[in-house]
Amino acid sequence: MVTACGHIVVANQGIISTARPEGRRDYQLLYVHSGLAYYMLHGKEQKLSAGQMIFYHPNEPQFYHYDSADTPDAYWIHFTGNDVPRELENLNLFSKRIYYPKSRDIFPQIFNTIIQELQQKKQYYYSIADSRFKELLCLMSREIAVHDEMGAPHTREIEQAVRLFHTHFDHPGSLAEYAASCNMSVCWFTQLFKRQLGVSPQQYLMNIRISRACELLASGSGVAEASEAIGYADALYFSRIFKKHTGQTPSQYRKAALSRIPELPDF
Repeated sequence: MVTACGHIVVANQGIISTARPEGRRDYQLLYVHSGLAYYMLHGKEQKLSAGQMIFYHPNEPQFYHYDSADTPDAYWIHFTGNDVPRELENLNLFSKRIYYPKSRDIFPQIFNTIIQELQQKKQYYYSIADSRFKELLCLMSREIAVHDEMGAPHTREIEQAVRLFHTHFDHPGSLAEYAASCNMSVCWFTQLFKRQLGVSPQQYLMNIRISRACELLASGSGVAEASEAIGYADALYFSRIFKKHTGQTPSQYRKAALSRIPELPDF
């Protein structure tokens, strides 16, 4: 379900930045129609140009900015729902974060239609906004399939490994087992995985586990419960790992999340 959508054009405002260290509870898609935009992903700054887009999943840190010197023209949309992971996976838009559907005039047209529906709030506007967003994702996925590396060798094997990571993150196998399931050596599996997703298999799995822990803590689960749920029998060890990746102890994160004021839609 689409919850918010907007358009930003930075002409002479200097630098406009957004910082959400704890991310949001929903998904966000940002699409650069023209110019340049800068996003942090896995601790590294990524420069996106016209025709590129980035997904942020729930509870992933969000840091990005626009500089008027680059004349950025970008769209953003927030969406949520239990079926989102499955629907994105069906469109090959789940395993990675950055995609390149290229710049098409139809994309801003659909974004603007969604913005208009949410602003005017006429009868059935949510249904129309949702259907147009699904159309947008399908068109983007179609363009990516043509221009991106979706047809690269072993993409299906890597995607299968990604699915295993997401379904068995609480009891993950060894790297050698995942590589064997793809009929690859550990070295070749790691190299292909990092080439396609931008991070190592170990880091990708850790991101999943930490993200799930954040969800549990934010919903009121205790530290020990969250630790066990993501596969750590030792809560103290989990706490050290959690702090290393988030900068906070699980208790600190839980307290902050439970006392947080409701979020407002933002670009």
